[in-house]
Amino acid sequence: MTANTSTLSWAQHEGVTRRQKLSDTAVVITMQMSPKYIAVSLDNKTVHVFNSDGEPLHVLGEHSGNVWSLAVNNDTLLSGEIGGNIQSWDIPTGTLKRTFPGHTDTVRCLAFYSPTSFISASRDTTLKLWSLTVDADADACIATLSGHTEPIISLAVDPTFRLAVSGSHDGTCRVWNLAAHGACLATLVGHKKEVRAVAFALGAPAEKEDGSGGKGQRVVSGGVDGKVMVWDAWSGARVAVLDGHRALVGHVLAVTDGGGDGGTIVTAGADGAIRAWELGCEWRLRWALTEAHEYAVTSVKVEGGYMVSGGSDGRVRLWELEAGRMLKEVGEKAEAVWSVGFKEGSQKGVVVVSRQSGLSVLDVWTFQ
Repeated sequence: MTANTSTLSWAQHEGVTRRQKLSDTAVVITMQMSPKYIAVSLDNKTVHVFNSDGEPLHVLGEHSGNVWSLAVNNDTLLSGEIGGNIQSWDIPTGTLKRTFPGHTDTVRCLAFYSPTSFISASRDTTLKLWSLTVDADADACIATLSGHTEPIISLAVDPTFRLAVSGSHDGTCRVWNLAAHGACLATLVGHKKEVRAVAFALGAPAEKEDGSGGKGQRVVSGGVDGKVMVWDAWSGARVAVLDGHRALVGHVLAVTDGGGDGGTIVTAGADGAIRAWELGCEWRLRWALTEAHEYAVTSVKVEGGYMVSGGSDGRVRLWELEAGRMLKEVGEKAEAVWSVGFKEGSQKGVVVVSRQSGLSVLDVWTFQ
């Protein structure tokens, strides 16, 4: 996980920000980024779309309810509404291409698993697989995945292995085989309360009692019980329990660009702490930032040897991932920080959606 010094040097420079006002009164629900676009949904039934430099492109207002989930692939944007509808948009023109009805409650999560297929997860306890290529008058739903008994609130997809994992208020995770129309591979039982965050990660092959090894694919889950658990994705066997957080774990990220047998797991929670664990057989704690933020960590992202975090203390901080060393605070203290991310493109930077001076704003920080 050692970072190249030249690639890290951009963070040492002073930042230049481009600020876009989102609303006087509405608050941000979620933000989704891609190499070309930034999409932000607000609680006034709108989605604001920008290019990667923060220049405004469209305000998508044809929603019947607030949008709780977003997904972007190439020039297609998906938005999932509180009422259960999913809409597909052409980003260059800002036009609505199709509405996908089917869910009966809020669509909490959306993810592409191929350029023309996506998965949705809802508070109605189901997931659905969809096709973007069927005729407009045909049913685009490929399959409905049932099994959870309470609302689903977290989702991750591994396109390489064609797997998905969902986390629910029922305290379980379920692993789904997308190559087999969403057949359930395993139910992961261990958390005492709802599962807030899930991720896929590569780890050392799991040793079974008969001496055989698994395929090395892991699921990592974070729960309201403060536990981080690691599972074999294929068998459902629990591989490890990572203790240390003192409150709910709302963020789990898997970093696979080096280090250990498969990289690093980054976890963050309502205790204001961020922890990094080595993927592998021992799941060693790399470092712990027990006071990364004064209160809860509201958002955290990792990319290219860096980590950026936002907290309910109004701070946005940039860190060196390898040692967990803080490099700088980004911007001034905000009234609220809803989401953070890394800017794509030739000029590296940080994207923040926050509440500043009574306004909801998007800031794109570029470090020259």
